[in-house]
Amino acid sequence: MMIGRSQIIKIYVFDNPRDMKPIAALTVQAQAVFVANLCYVFINVLLVKVAGEVSEALSLGRAVVALESTIISHGMPYPQNLETAKQVEAIVRENGDIPATVAILDGTPCVGLSVEELERLATLGKKAQKTA
Repeated sequence: MMIGRSQIIKIYVFDNPRDMKPIAALTVQAQAVFVANLCYVFINVLLVKVAGEVSEALSLGRAVVALESTIISHGMPYPQNLETAKQVEAIVRENGDIPATVAILDGTPCVGLSVEELERLATLGKKAQKTA
């Protein structure tokens, strides 16, 4: 007889546990399958890179504005795409909120990009793969 149970677990990854500012969040789906008296646990892990300022803002209850990245890679030519991305993030900051441009870089979902990551995405242009 098999009984299965699945549970989503959030795990936070810290660069320095003393400062309590997570650098990433893991979403773990653990599937426990019980066969007679044996228990097998299957774990799938999805690593999501969360920028420090985004994580801090969320922990303080501040507003975070998610910005899509397709317009950077596929919507405008370089360098106009990079300048537009920086301007939009600046407008969000001027209004007291934290921008969080979202993209998948090297297979890792990222929430909040550094200037270097924005530049990389902008220069890749249409070579960047679209995802849905």
